Amino acid sequence: MLLRNTGVSDQATTCFAKRKISVRMCLKGTDVRKPIGTTARTGERCPESGVWQVTTEPSTTAPIAVNNVMPPYRDRGVTWRLKSYA
Repeated sequence: MLLRNTGVSDQATTCFAKRKISVRMCLKGTDVRKPIGTTARTGERCPESGVWQVTTEPSTTAPIAVNNVMPPYRDRGVTWRLKSYA
């Protein structure tokens, strides 16, 4: 299926639907997933949808979607590590 008869391929359409990024970015190949183990700090935008784990003790996990702001844990800024994909 093409995206509204624009000539956009299924692959780019699927990328757009899953990643919530522009079709143009998908066509440029920027839809490559961040590797498991990627880190992000509280206040940064989430680089990849998935299950994220706090790197310090005590730890927790949380499902966080791409482009959401990485949250604090126990009222502190923390580093989160991508544990698995959504």
